[in-house]
Amino acid sequence: MSAWPPARPSCATWSPWPGRPAPTARSAIARRSASPTSRAARPIRGTTCLARTDRLIAFYAPDESLRYADRHAAFGIAEDAQGQIALVEVTKPGKSPYFDLPGGAVDGEETEVEALVREFGEETGLVVEVGAHVVDVSQPFLKSDGQPVRNYGGIYAVRLAGERPELKVEDDHRLVWLDPRDAVVALRHDAHSWAVAAWMRKG
Repeated sequence: MSAWPPARPSCATWSPWPGRPAPTARSAIARRSASPTSRAARPIRGTTCLARTDRLIAFYAPDESLRYADRHAAFGIAEDAQGQIALVEVTKPGKSPYFDLPGGAVDGEETEVEALVREFGEETGLVVEVGAHVVDVSQPFLKSDGQPVRNYGGIYAVRLAGERPELKVEDDHRLVWLDPRDAVVALRHDAHSWAVAAWMRKG
């Protein structure tokens, strides 16, 4: 089987865990995808640089002049009986709506699993049980207020366990269900799109 074209210039490396050195710089094209395949993984969108480390898959913003504040976060992929997955449509004043996987920041002494269960409730009103780990990622982006942030942490498959509308507190988040293939295109973050594609490949 033919290989992908030669790699683009190497990305800078980064480690989210204090006290541990960043891995040696690698190609902008990852060596392997999360699910073993015969081809190397590639960035989903052309403007984002992708690097694989032993700990995570790092998506790098093209604007390297910004300093991104690290934020530990966890996100989940929840599938319903019709094979659609849950996304949140987020609407901020003066901004175009965008789609994310449900999830968010890990607070205080929370584990990623605890944070993910809480965030699902707050954003969607869904009760979930966290299952298999899909991938660890880092994703730099600009928040709606312009603050540069780098989310890092796990993305998990989750099982729907019920619904509790009283848990929902995020009024600007609306639960939507999409075919996973449509979600790959719709999602705001390349890391989320990559994770959904990896989840589909794992079956």
